[in-house]
Amino acid sequence: KIARDFIKSATDEVSMIECLKIEATTDYLTQLLNRNGLEQAVEIAWAFCKRNKMHVGFIMADIDFFKSYNDILGHLEGDKVLRKIAKCIKTCFKRQTDIISQYGGEEFLIFVSDIDDDQILEMAKVLSSTIYNLKIEAVDKNNSFEFLTVSMGIAISDPQAHDLSIDLYKQVDKALYHAKGKGRNCISFNGITINNTQVQSSNNITDN
Repeated sequence: KIARDFIKSATDEVSMIECLKIEATTDYLTQLLNRNGLEQAVEIAWAFCKRNKMHVGFIMADIDFFKSYNDILGHLEGDKVLRKIAKCIKTCFKRQTDIISQYGGEEFLIFVSDIDDDQILEMAKVLSSTIYNLKIEAVDKNNSFEFLTVSMGIAISDPQAHDLSIDLYKQVDKALYHAKGKGRNCISFNGITINNTQVQSSNNITDN
């Protein structure tokens, strides 16, 4: 009996530690990796891609006019929107090597590997269209689009021995703000802005 009690106690303790580890790296609302979880996962993936000379990329997506959902509809509705977007991202990035996180607030950061420029751009385009097709009604009076949209930045790298993932993060963050400055609902990659063609059929590509 003493042995059984000891084994049960030890097993329960291990289970509790594992649960705490998961909680420490997972966003409760969306069940995606949080910033801490992302940094841990990317550190491992980055080192692997360096050794194997694989291209890597970040896609950063930011929900356009998200604050209006909280301000006009309330935080519960805002939370519903975040969960829907998180679920949508998971359906678009299903590879075992894809790392998806809620990086903060309404920002999502996705790490992909073994890709080229055309592939990562196509991934971003599919995500943009899939989110728009959720048909979540836009509520901000300044939003010129009928449904919720996202702005995205893309950065890609062939990491060398002394390269750091934070440097690629800085690039994708800059690209995202470039997309925001170009009117939202678009993708910024290598200084080029690609608009969501489902919403705007003309001027789809605009130079920086």
